[in-house]
Amino acid sequence: MTLFPGRPLAEFVSLVGMQTPDRPLSLAQIARVIGTAPERLRRECHITADLGDRFTLLRRLRHVLCEAERVDQAEEALRADDAPGFGRLMDASHQSCRDDYQISCAELEELVCVARDAGAAGARLTGAGFGGCTVNLVADSEVYTFLTRVDRSFYRPRLGATRGPHEYRFIFKPQSGAEVRWL
Repeated sequence: MTLFPGRPLAEFVSLVGMQTPDRPLSLAQIARVIGTAPERLRRECHITADLGDRFTLLRRLRHVLCEAERVDQAEEALRADDAPGFGRLMDASHQSCRDDYQISCAELEELVCVARDAGAAGARLTGAGFGGCTVNLVADSEVYTFLTRVDRSFYRPRLGATRGPHEYRFIFKPQSGAEVRWL
């Protein structure tokens, strides 16, 4: 589904960028740009005092709009059985999470690099809080080689010989989602 048919969402980033600098803005500055009162913006967006008063608007917008386009592109790649294309979209999503949404950490960056070096066609962070985890696209025939490489390069140095990496990594195969069937 597209919000603006015939117009890529990423195009709106440059339009907003013409009005909004690529730096953190105060709530008052954002309210001025969009033509509303700061109090209304705070109330309608549920902005509480503990969130502070500096917001990285343009980068967050770029992540959200480009991620929405990547979702559409990922669906197309999956329908076309294009694993390398899907992997590139996963990589782009990870880069956006790291650079524009700023939700990665050093350990996740290392794990994504190790996964790519171990043969993943795509790797990205996922999860919320506590450092998160990664999702890696790996061919069925390469899964155990991939896990061996990731274990050796990432988990063993951290866990030593006393704890097994199998407690921290899992194999999942894509499946069809839930659906409603009318009788």
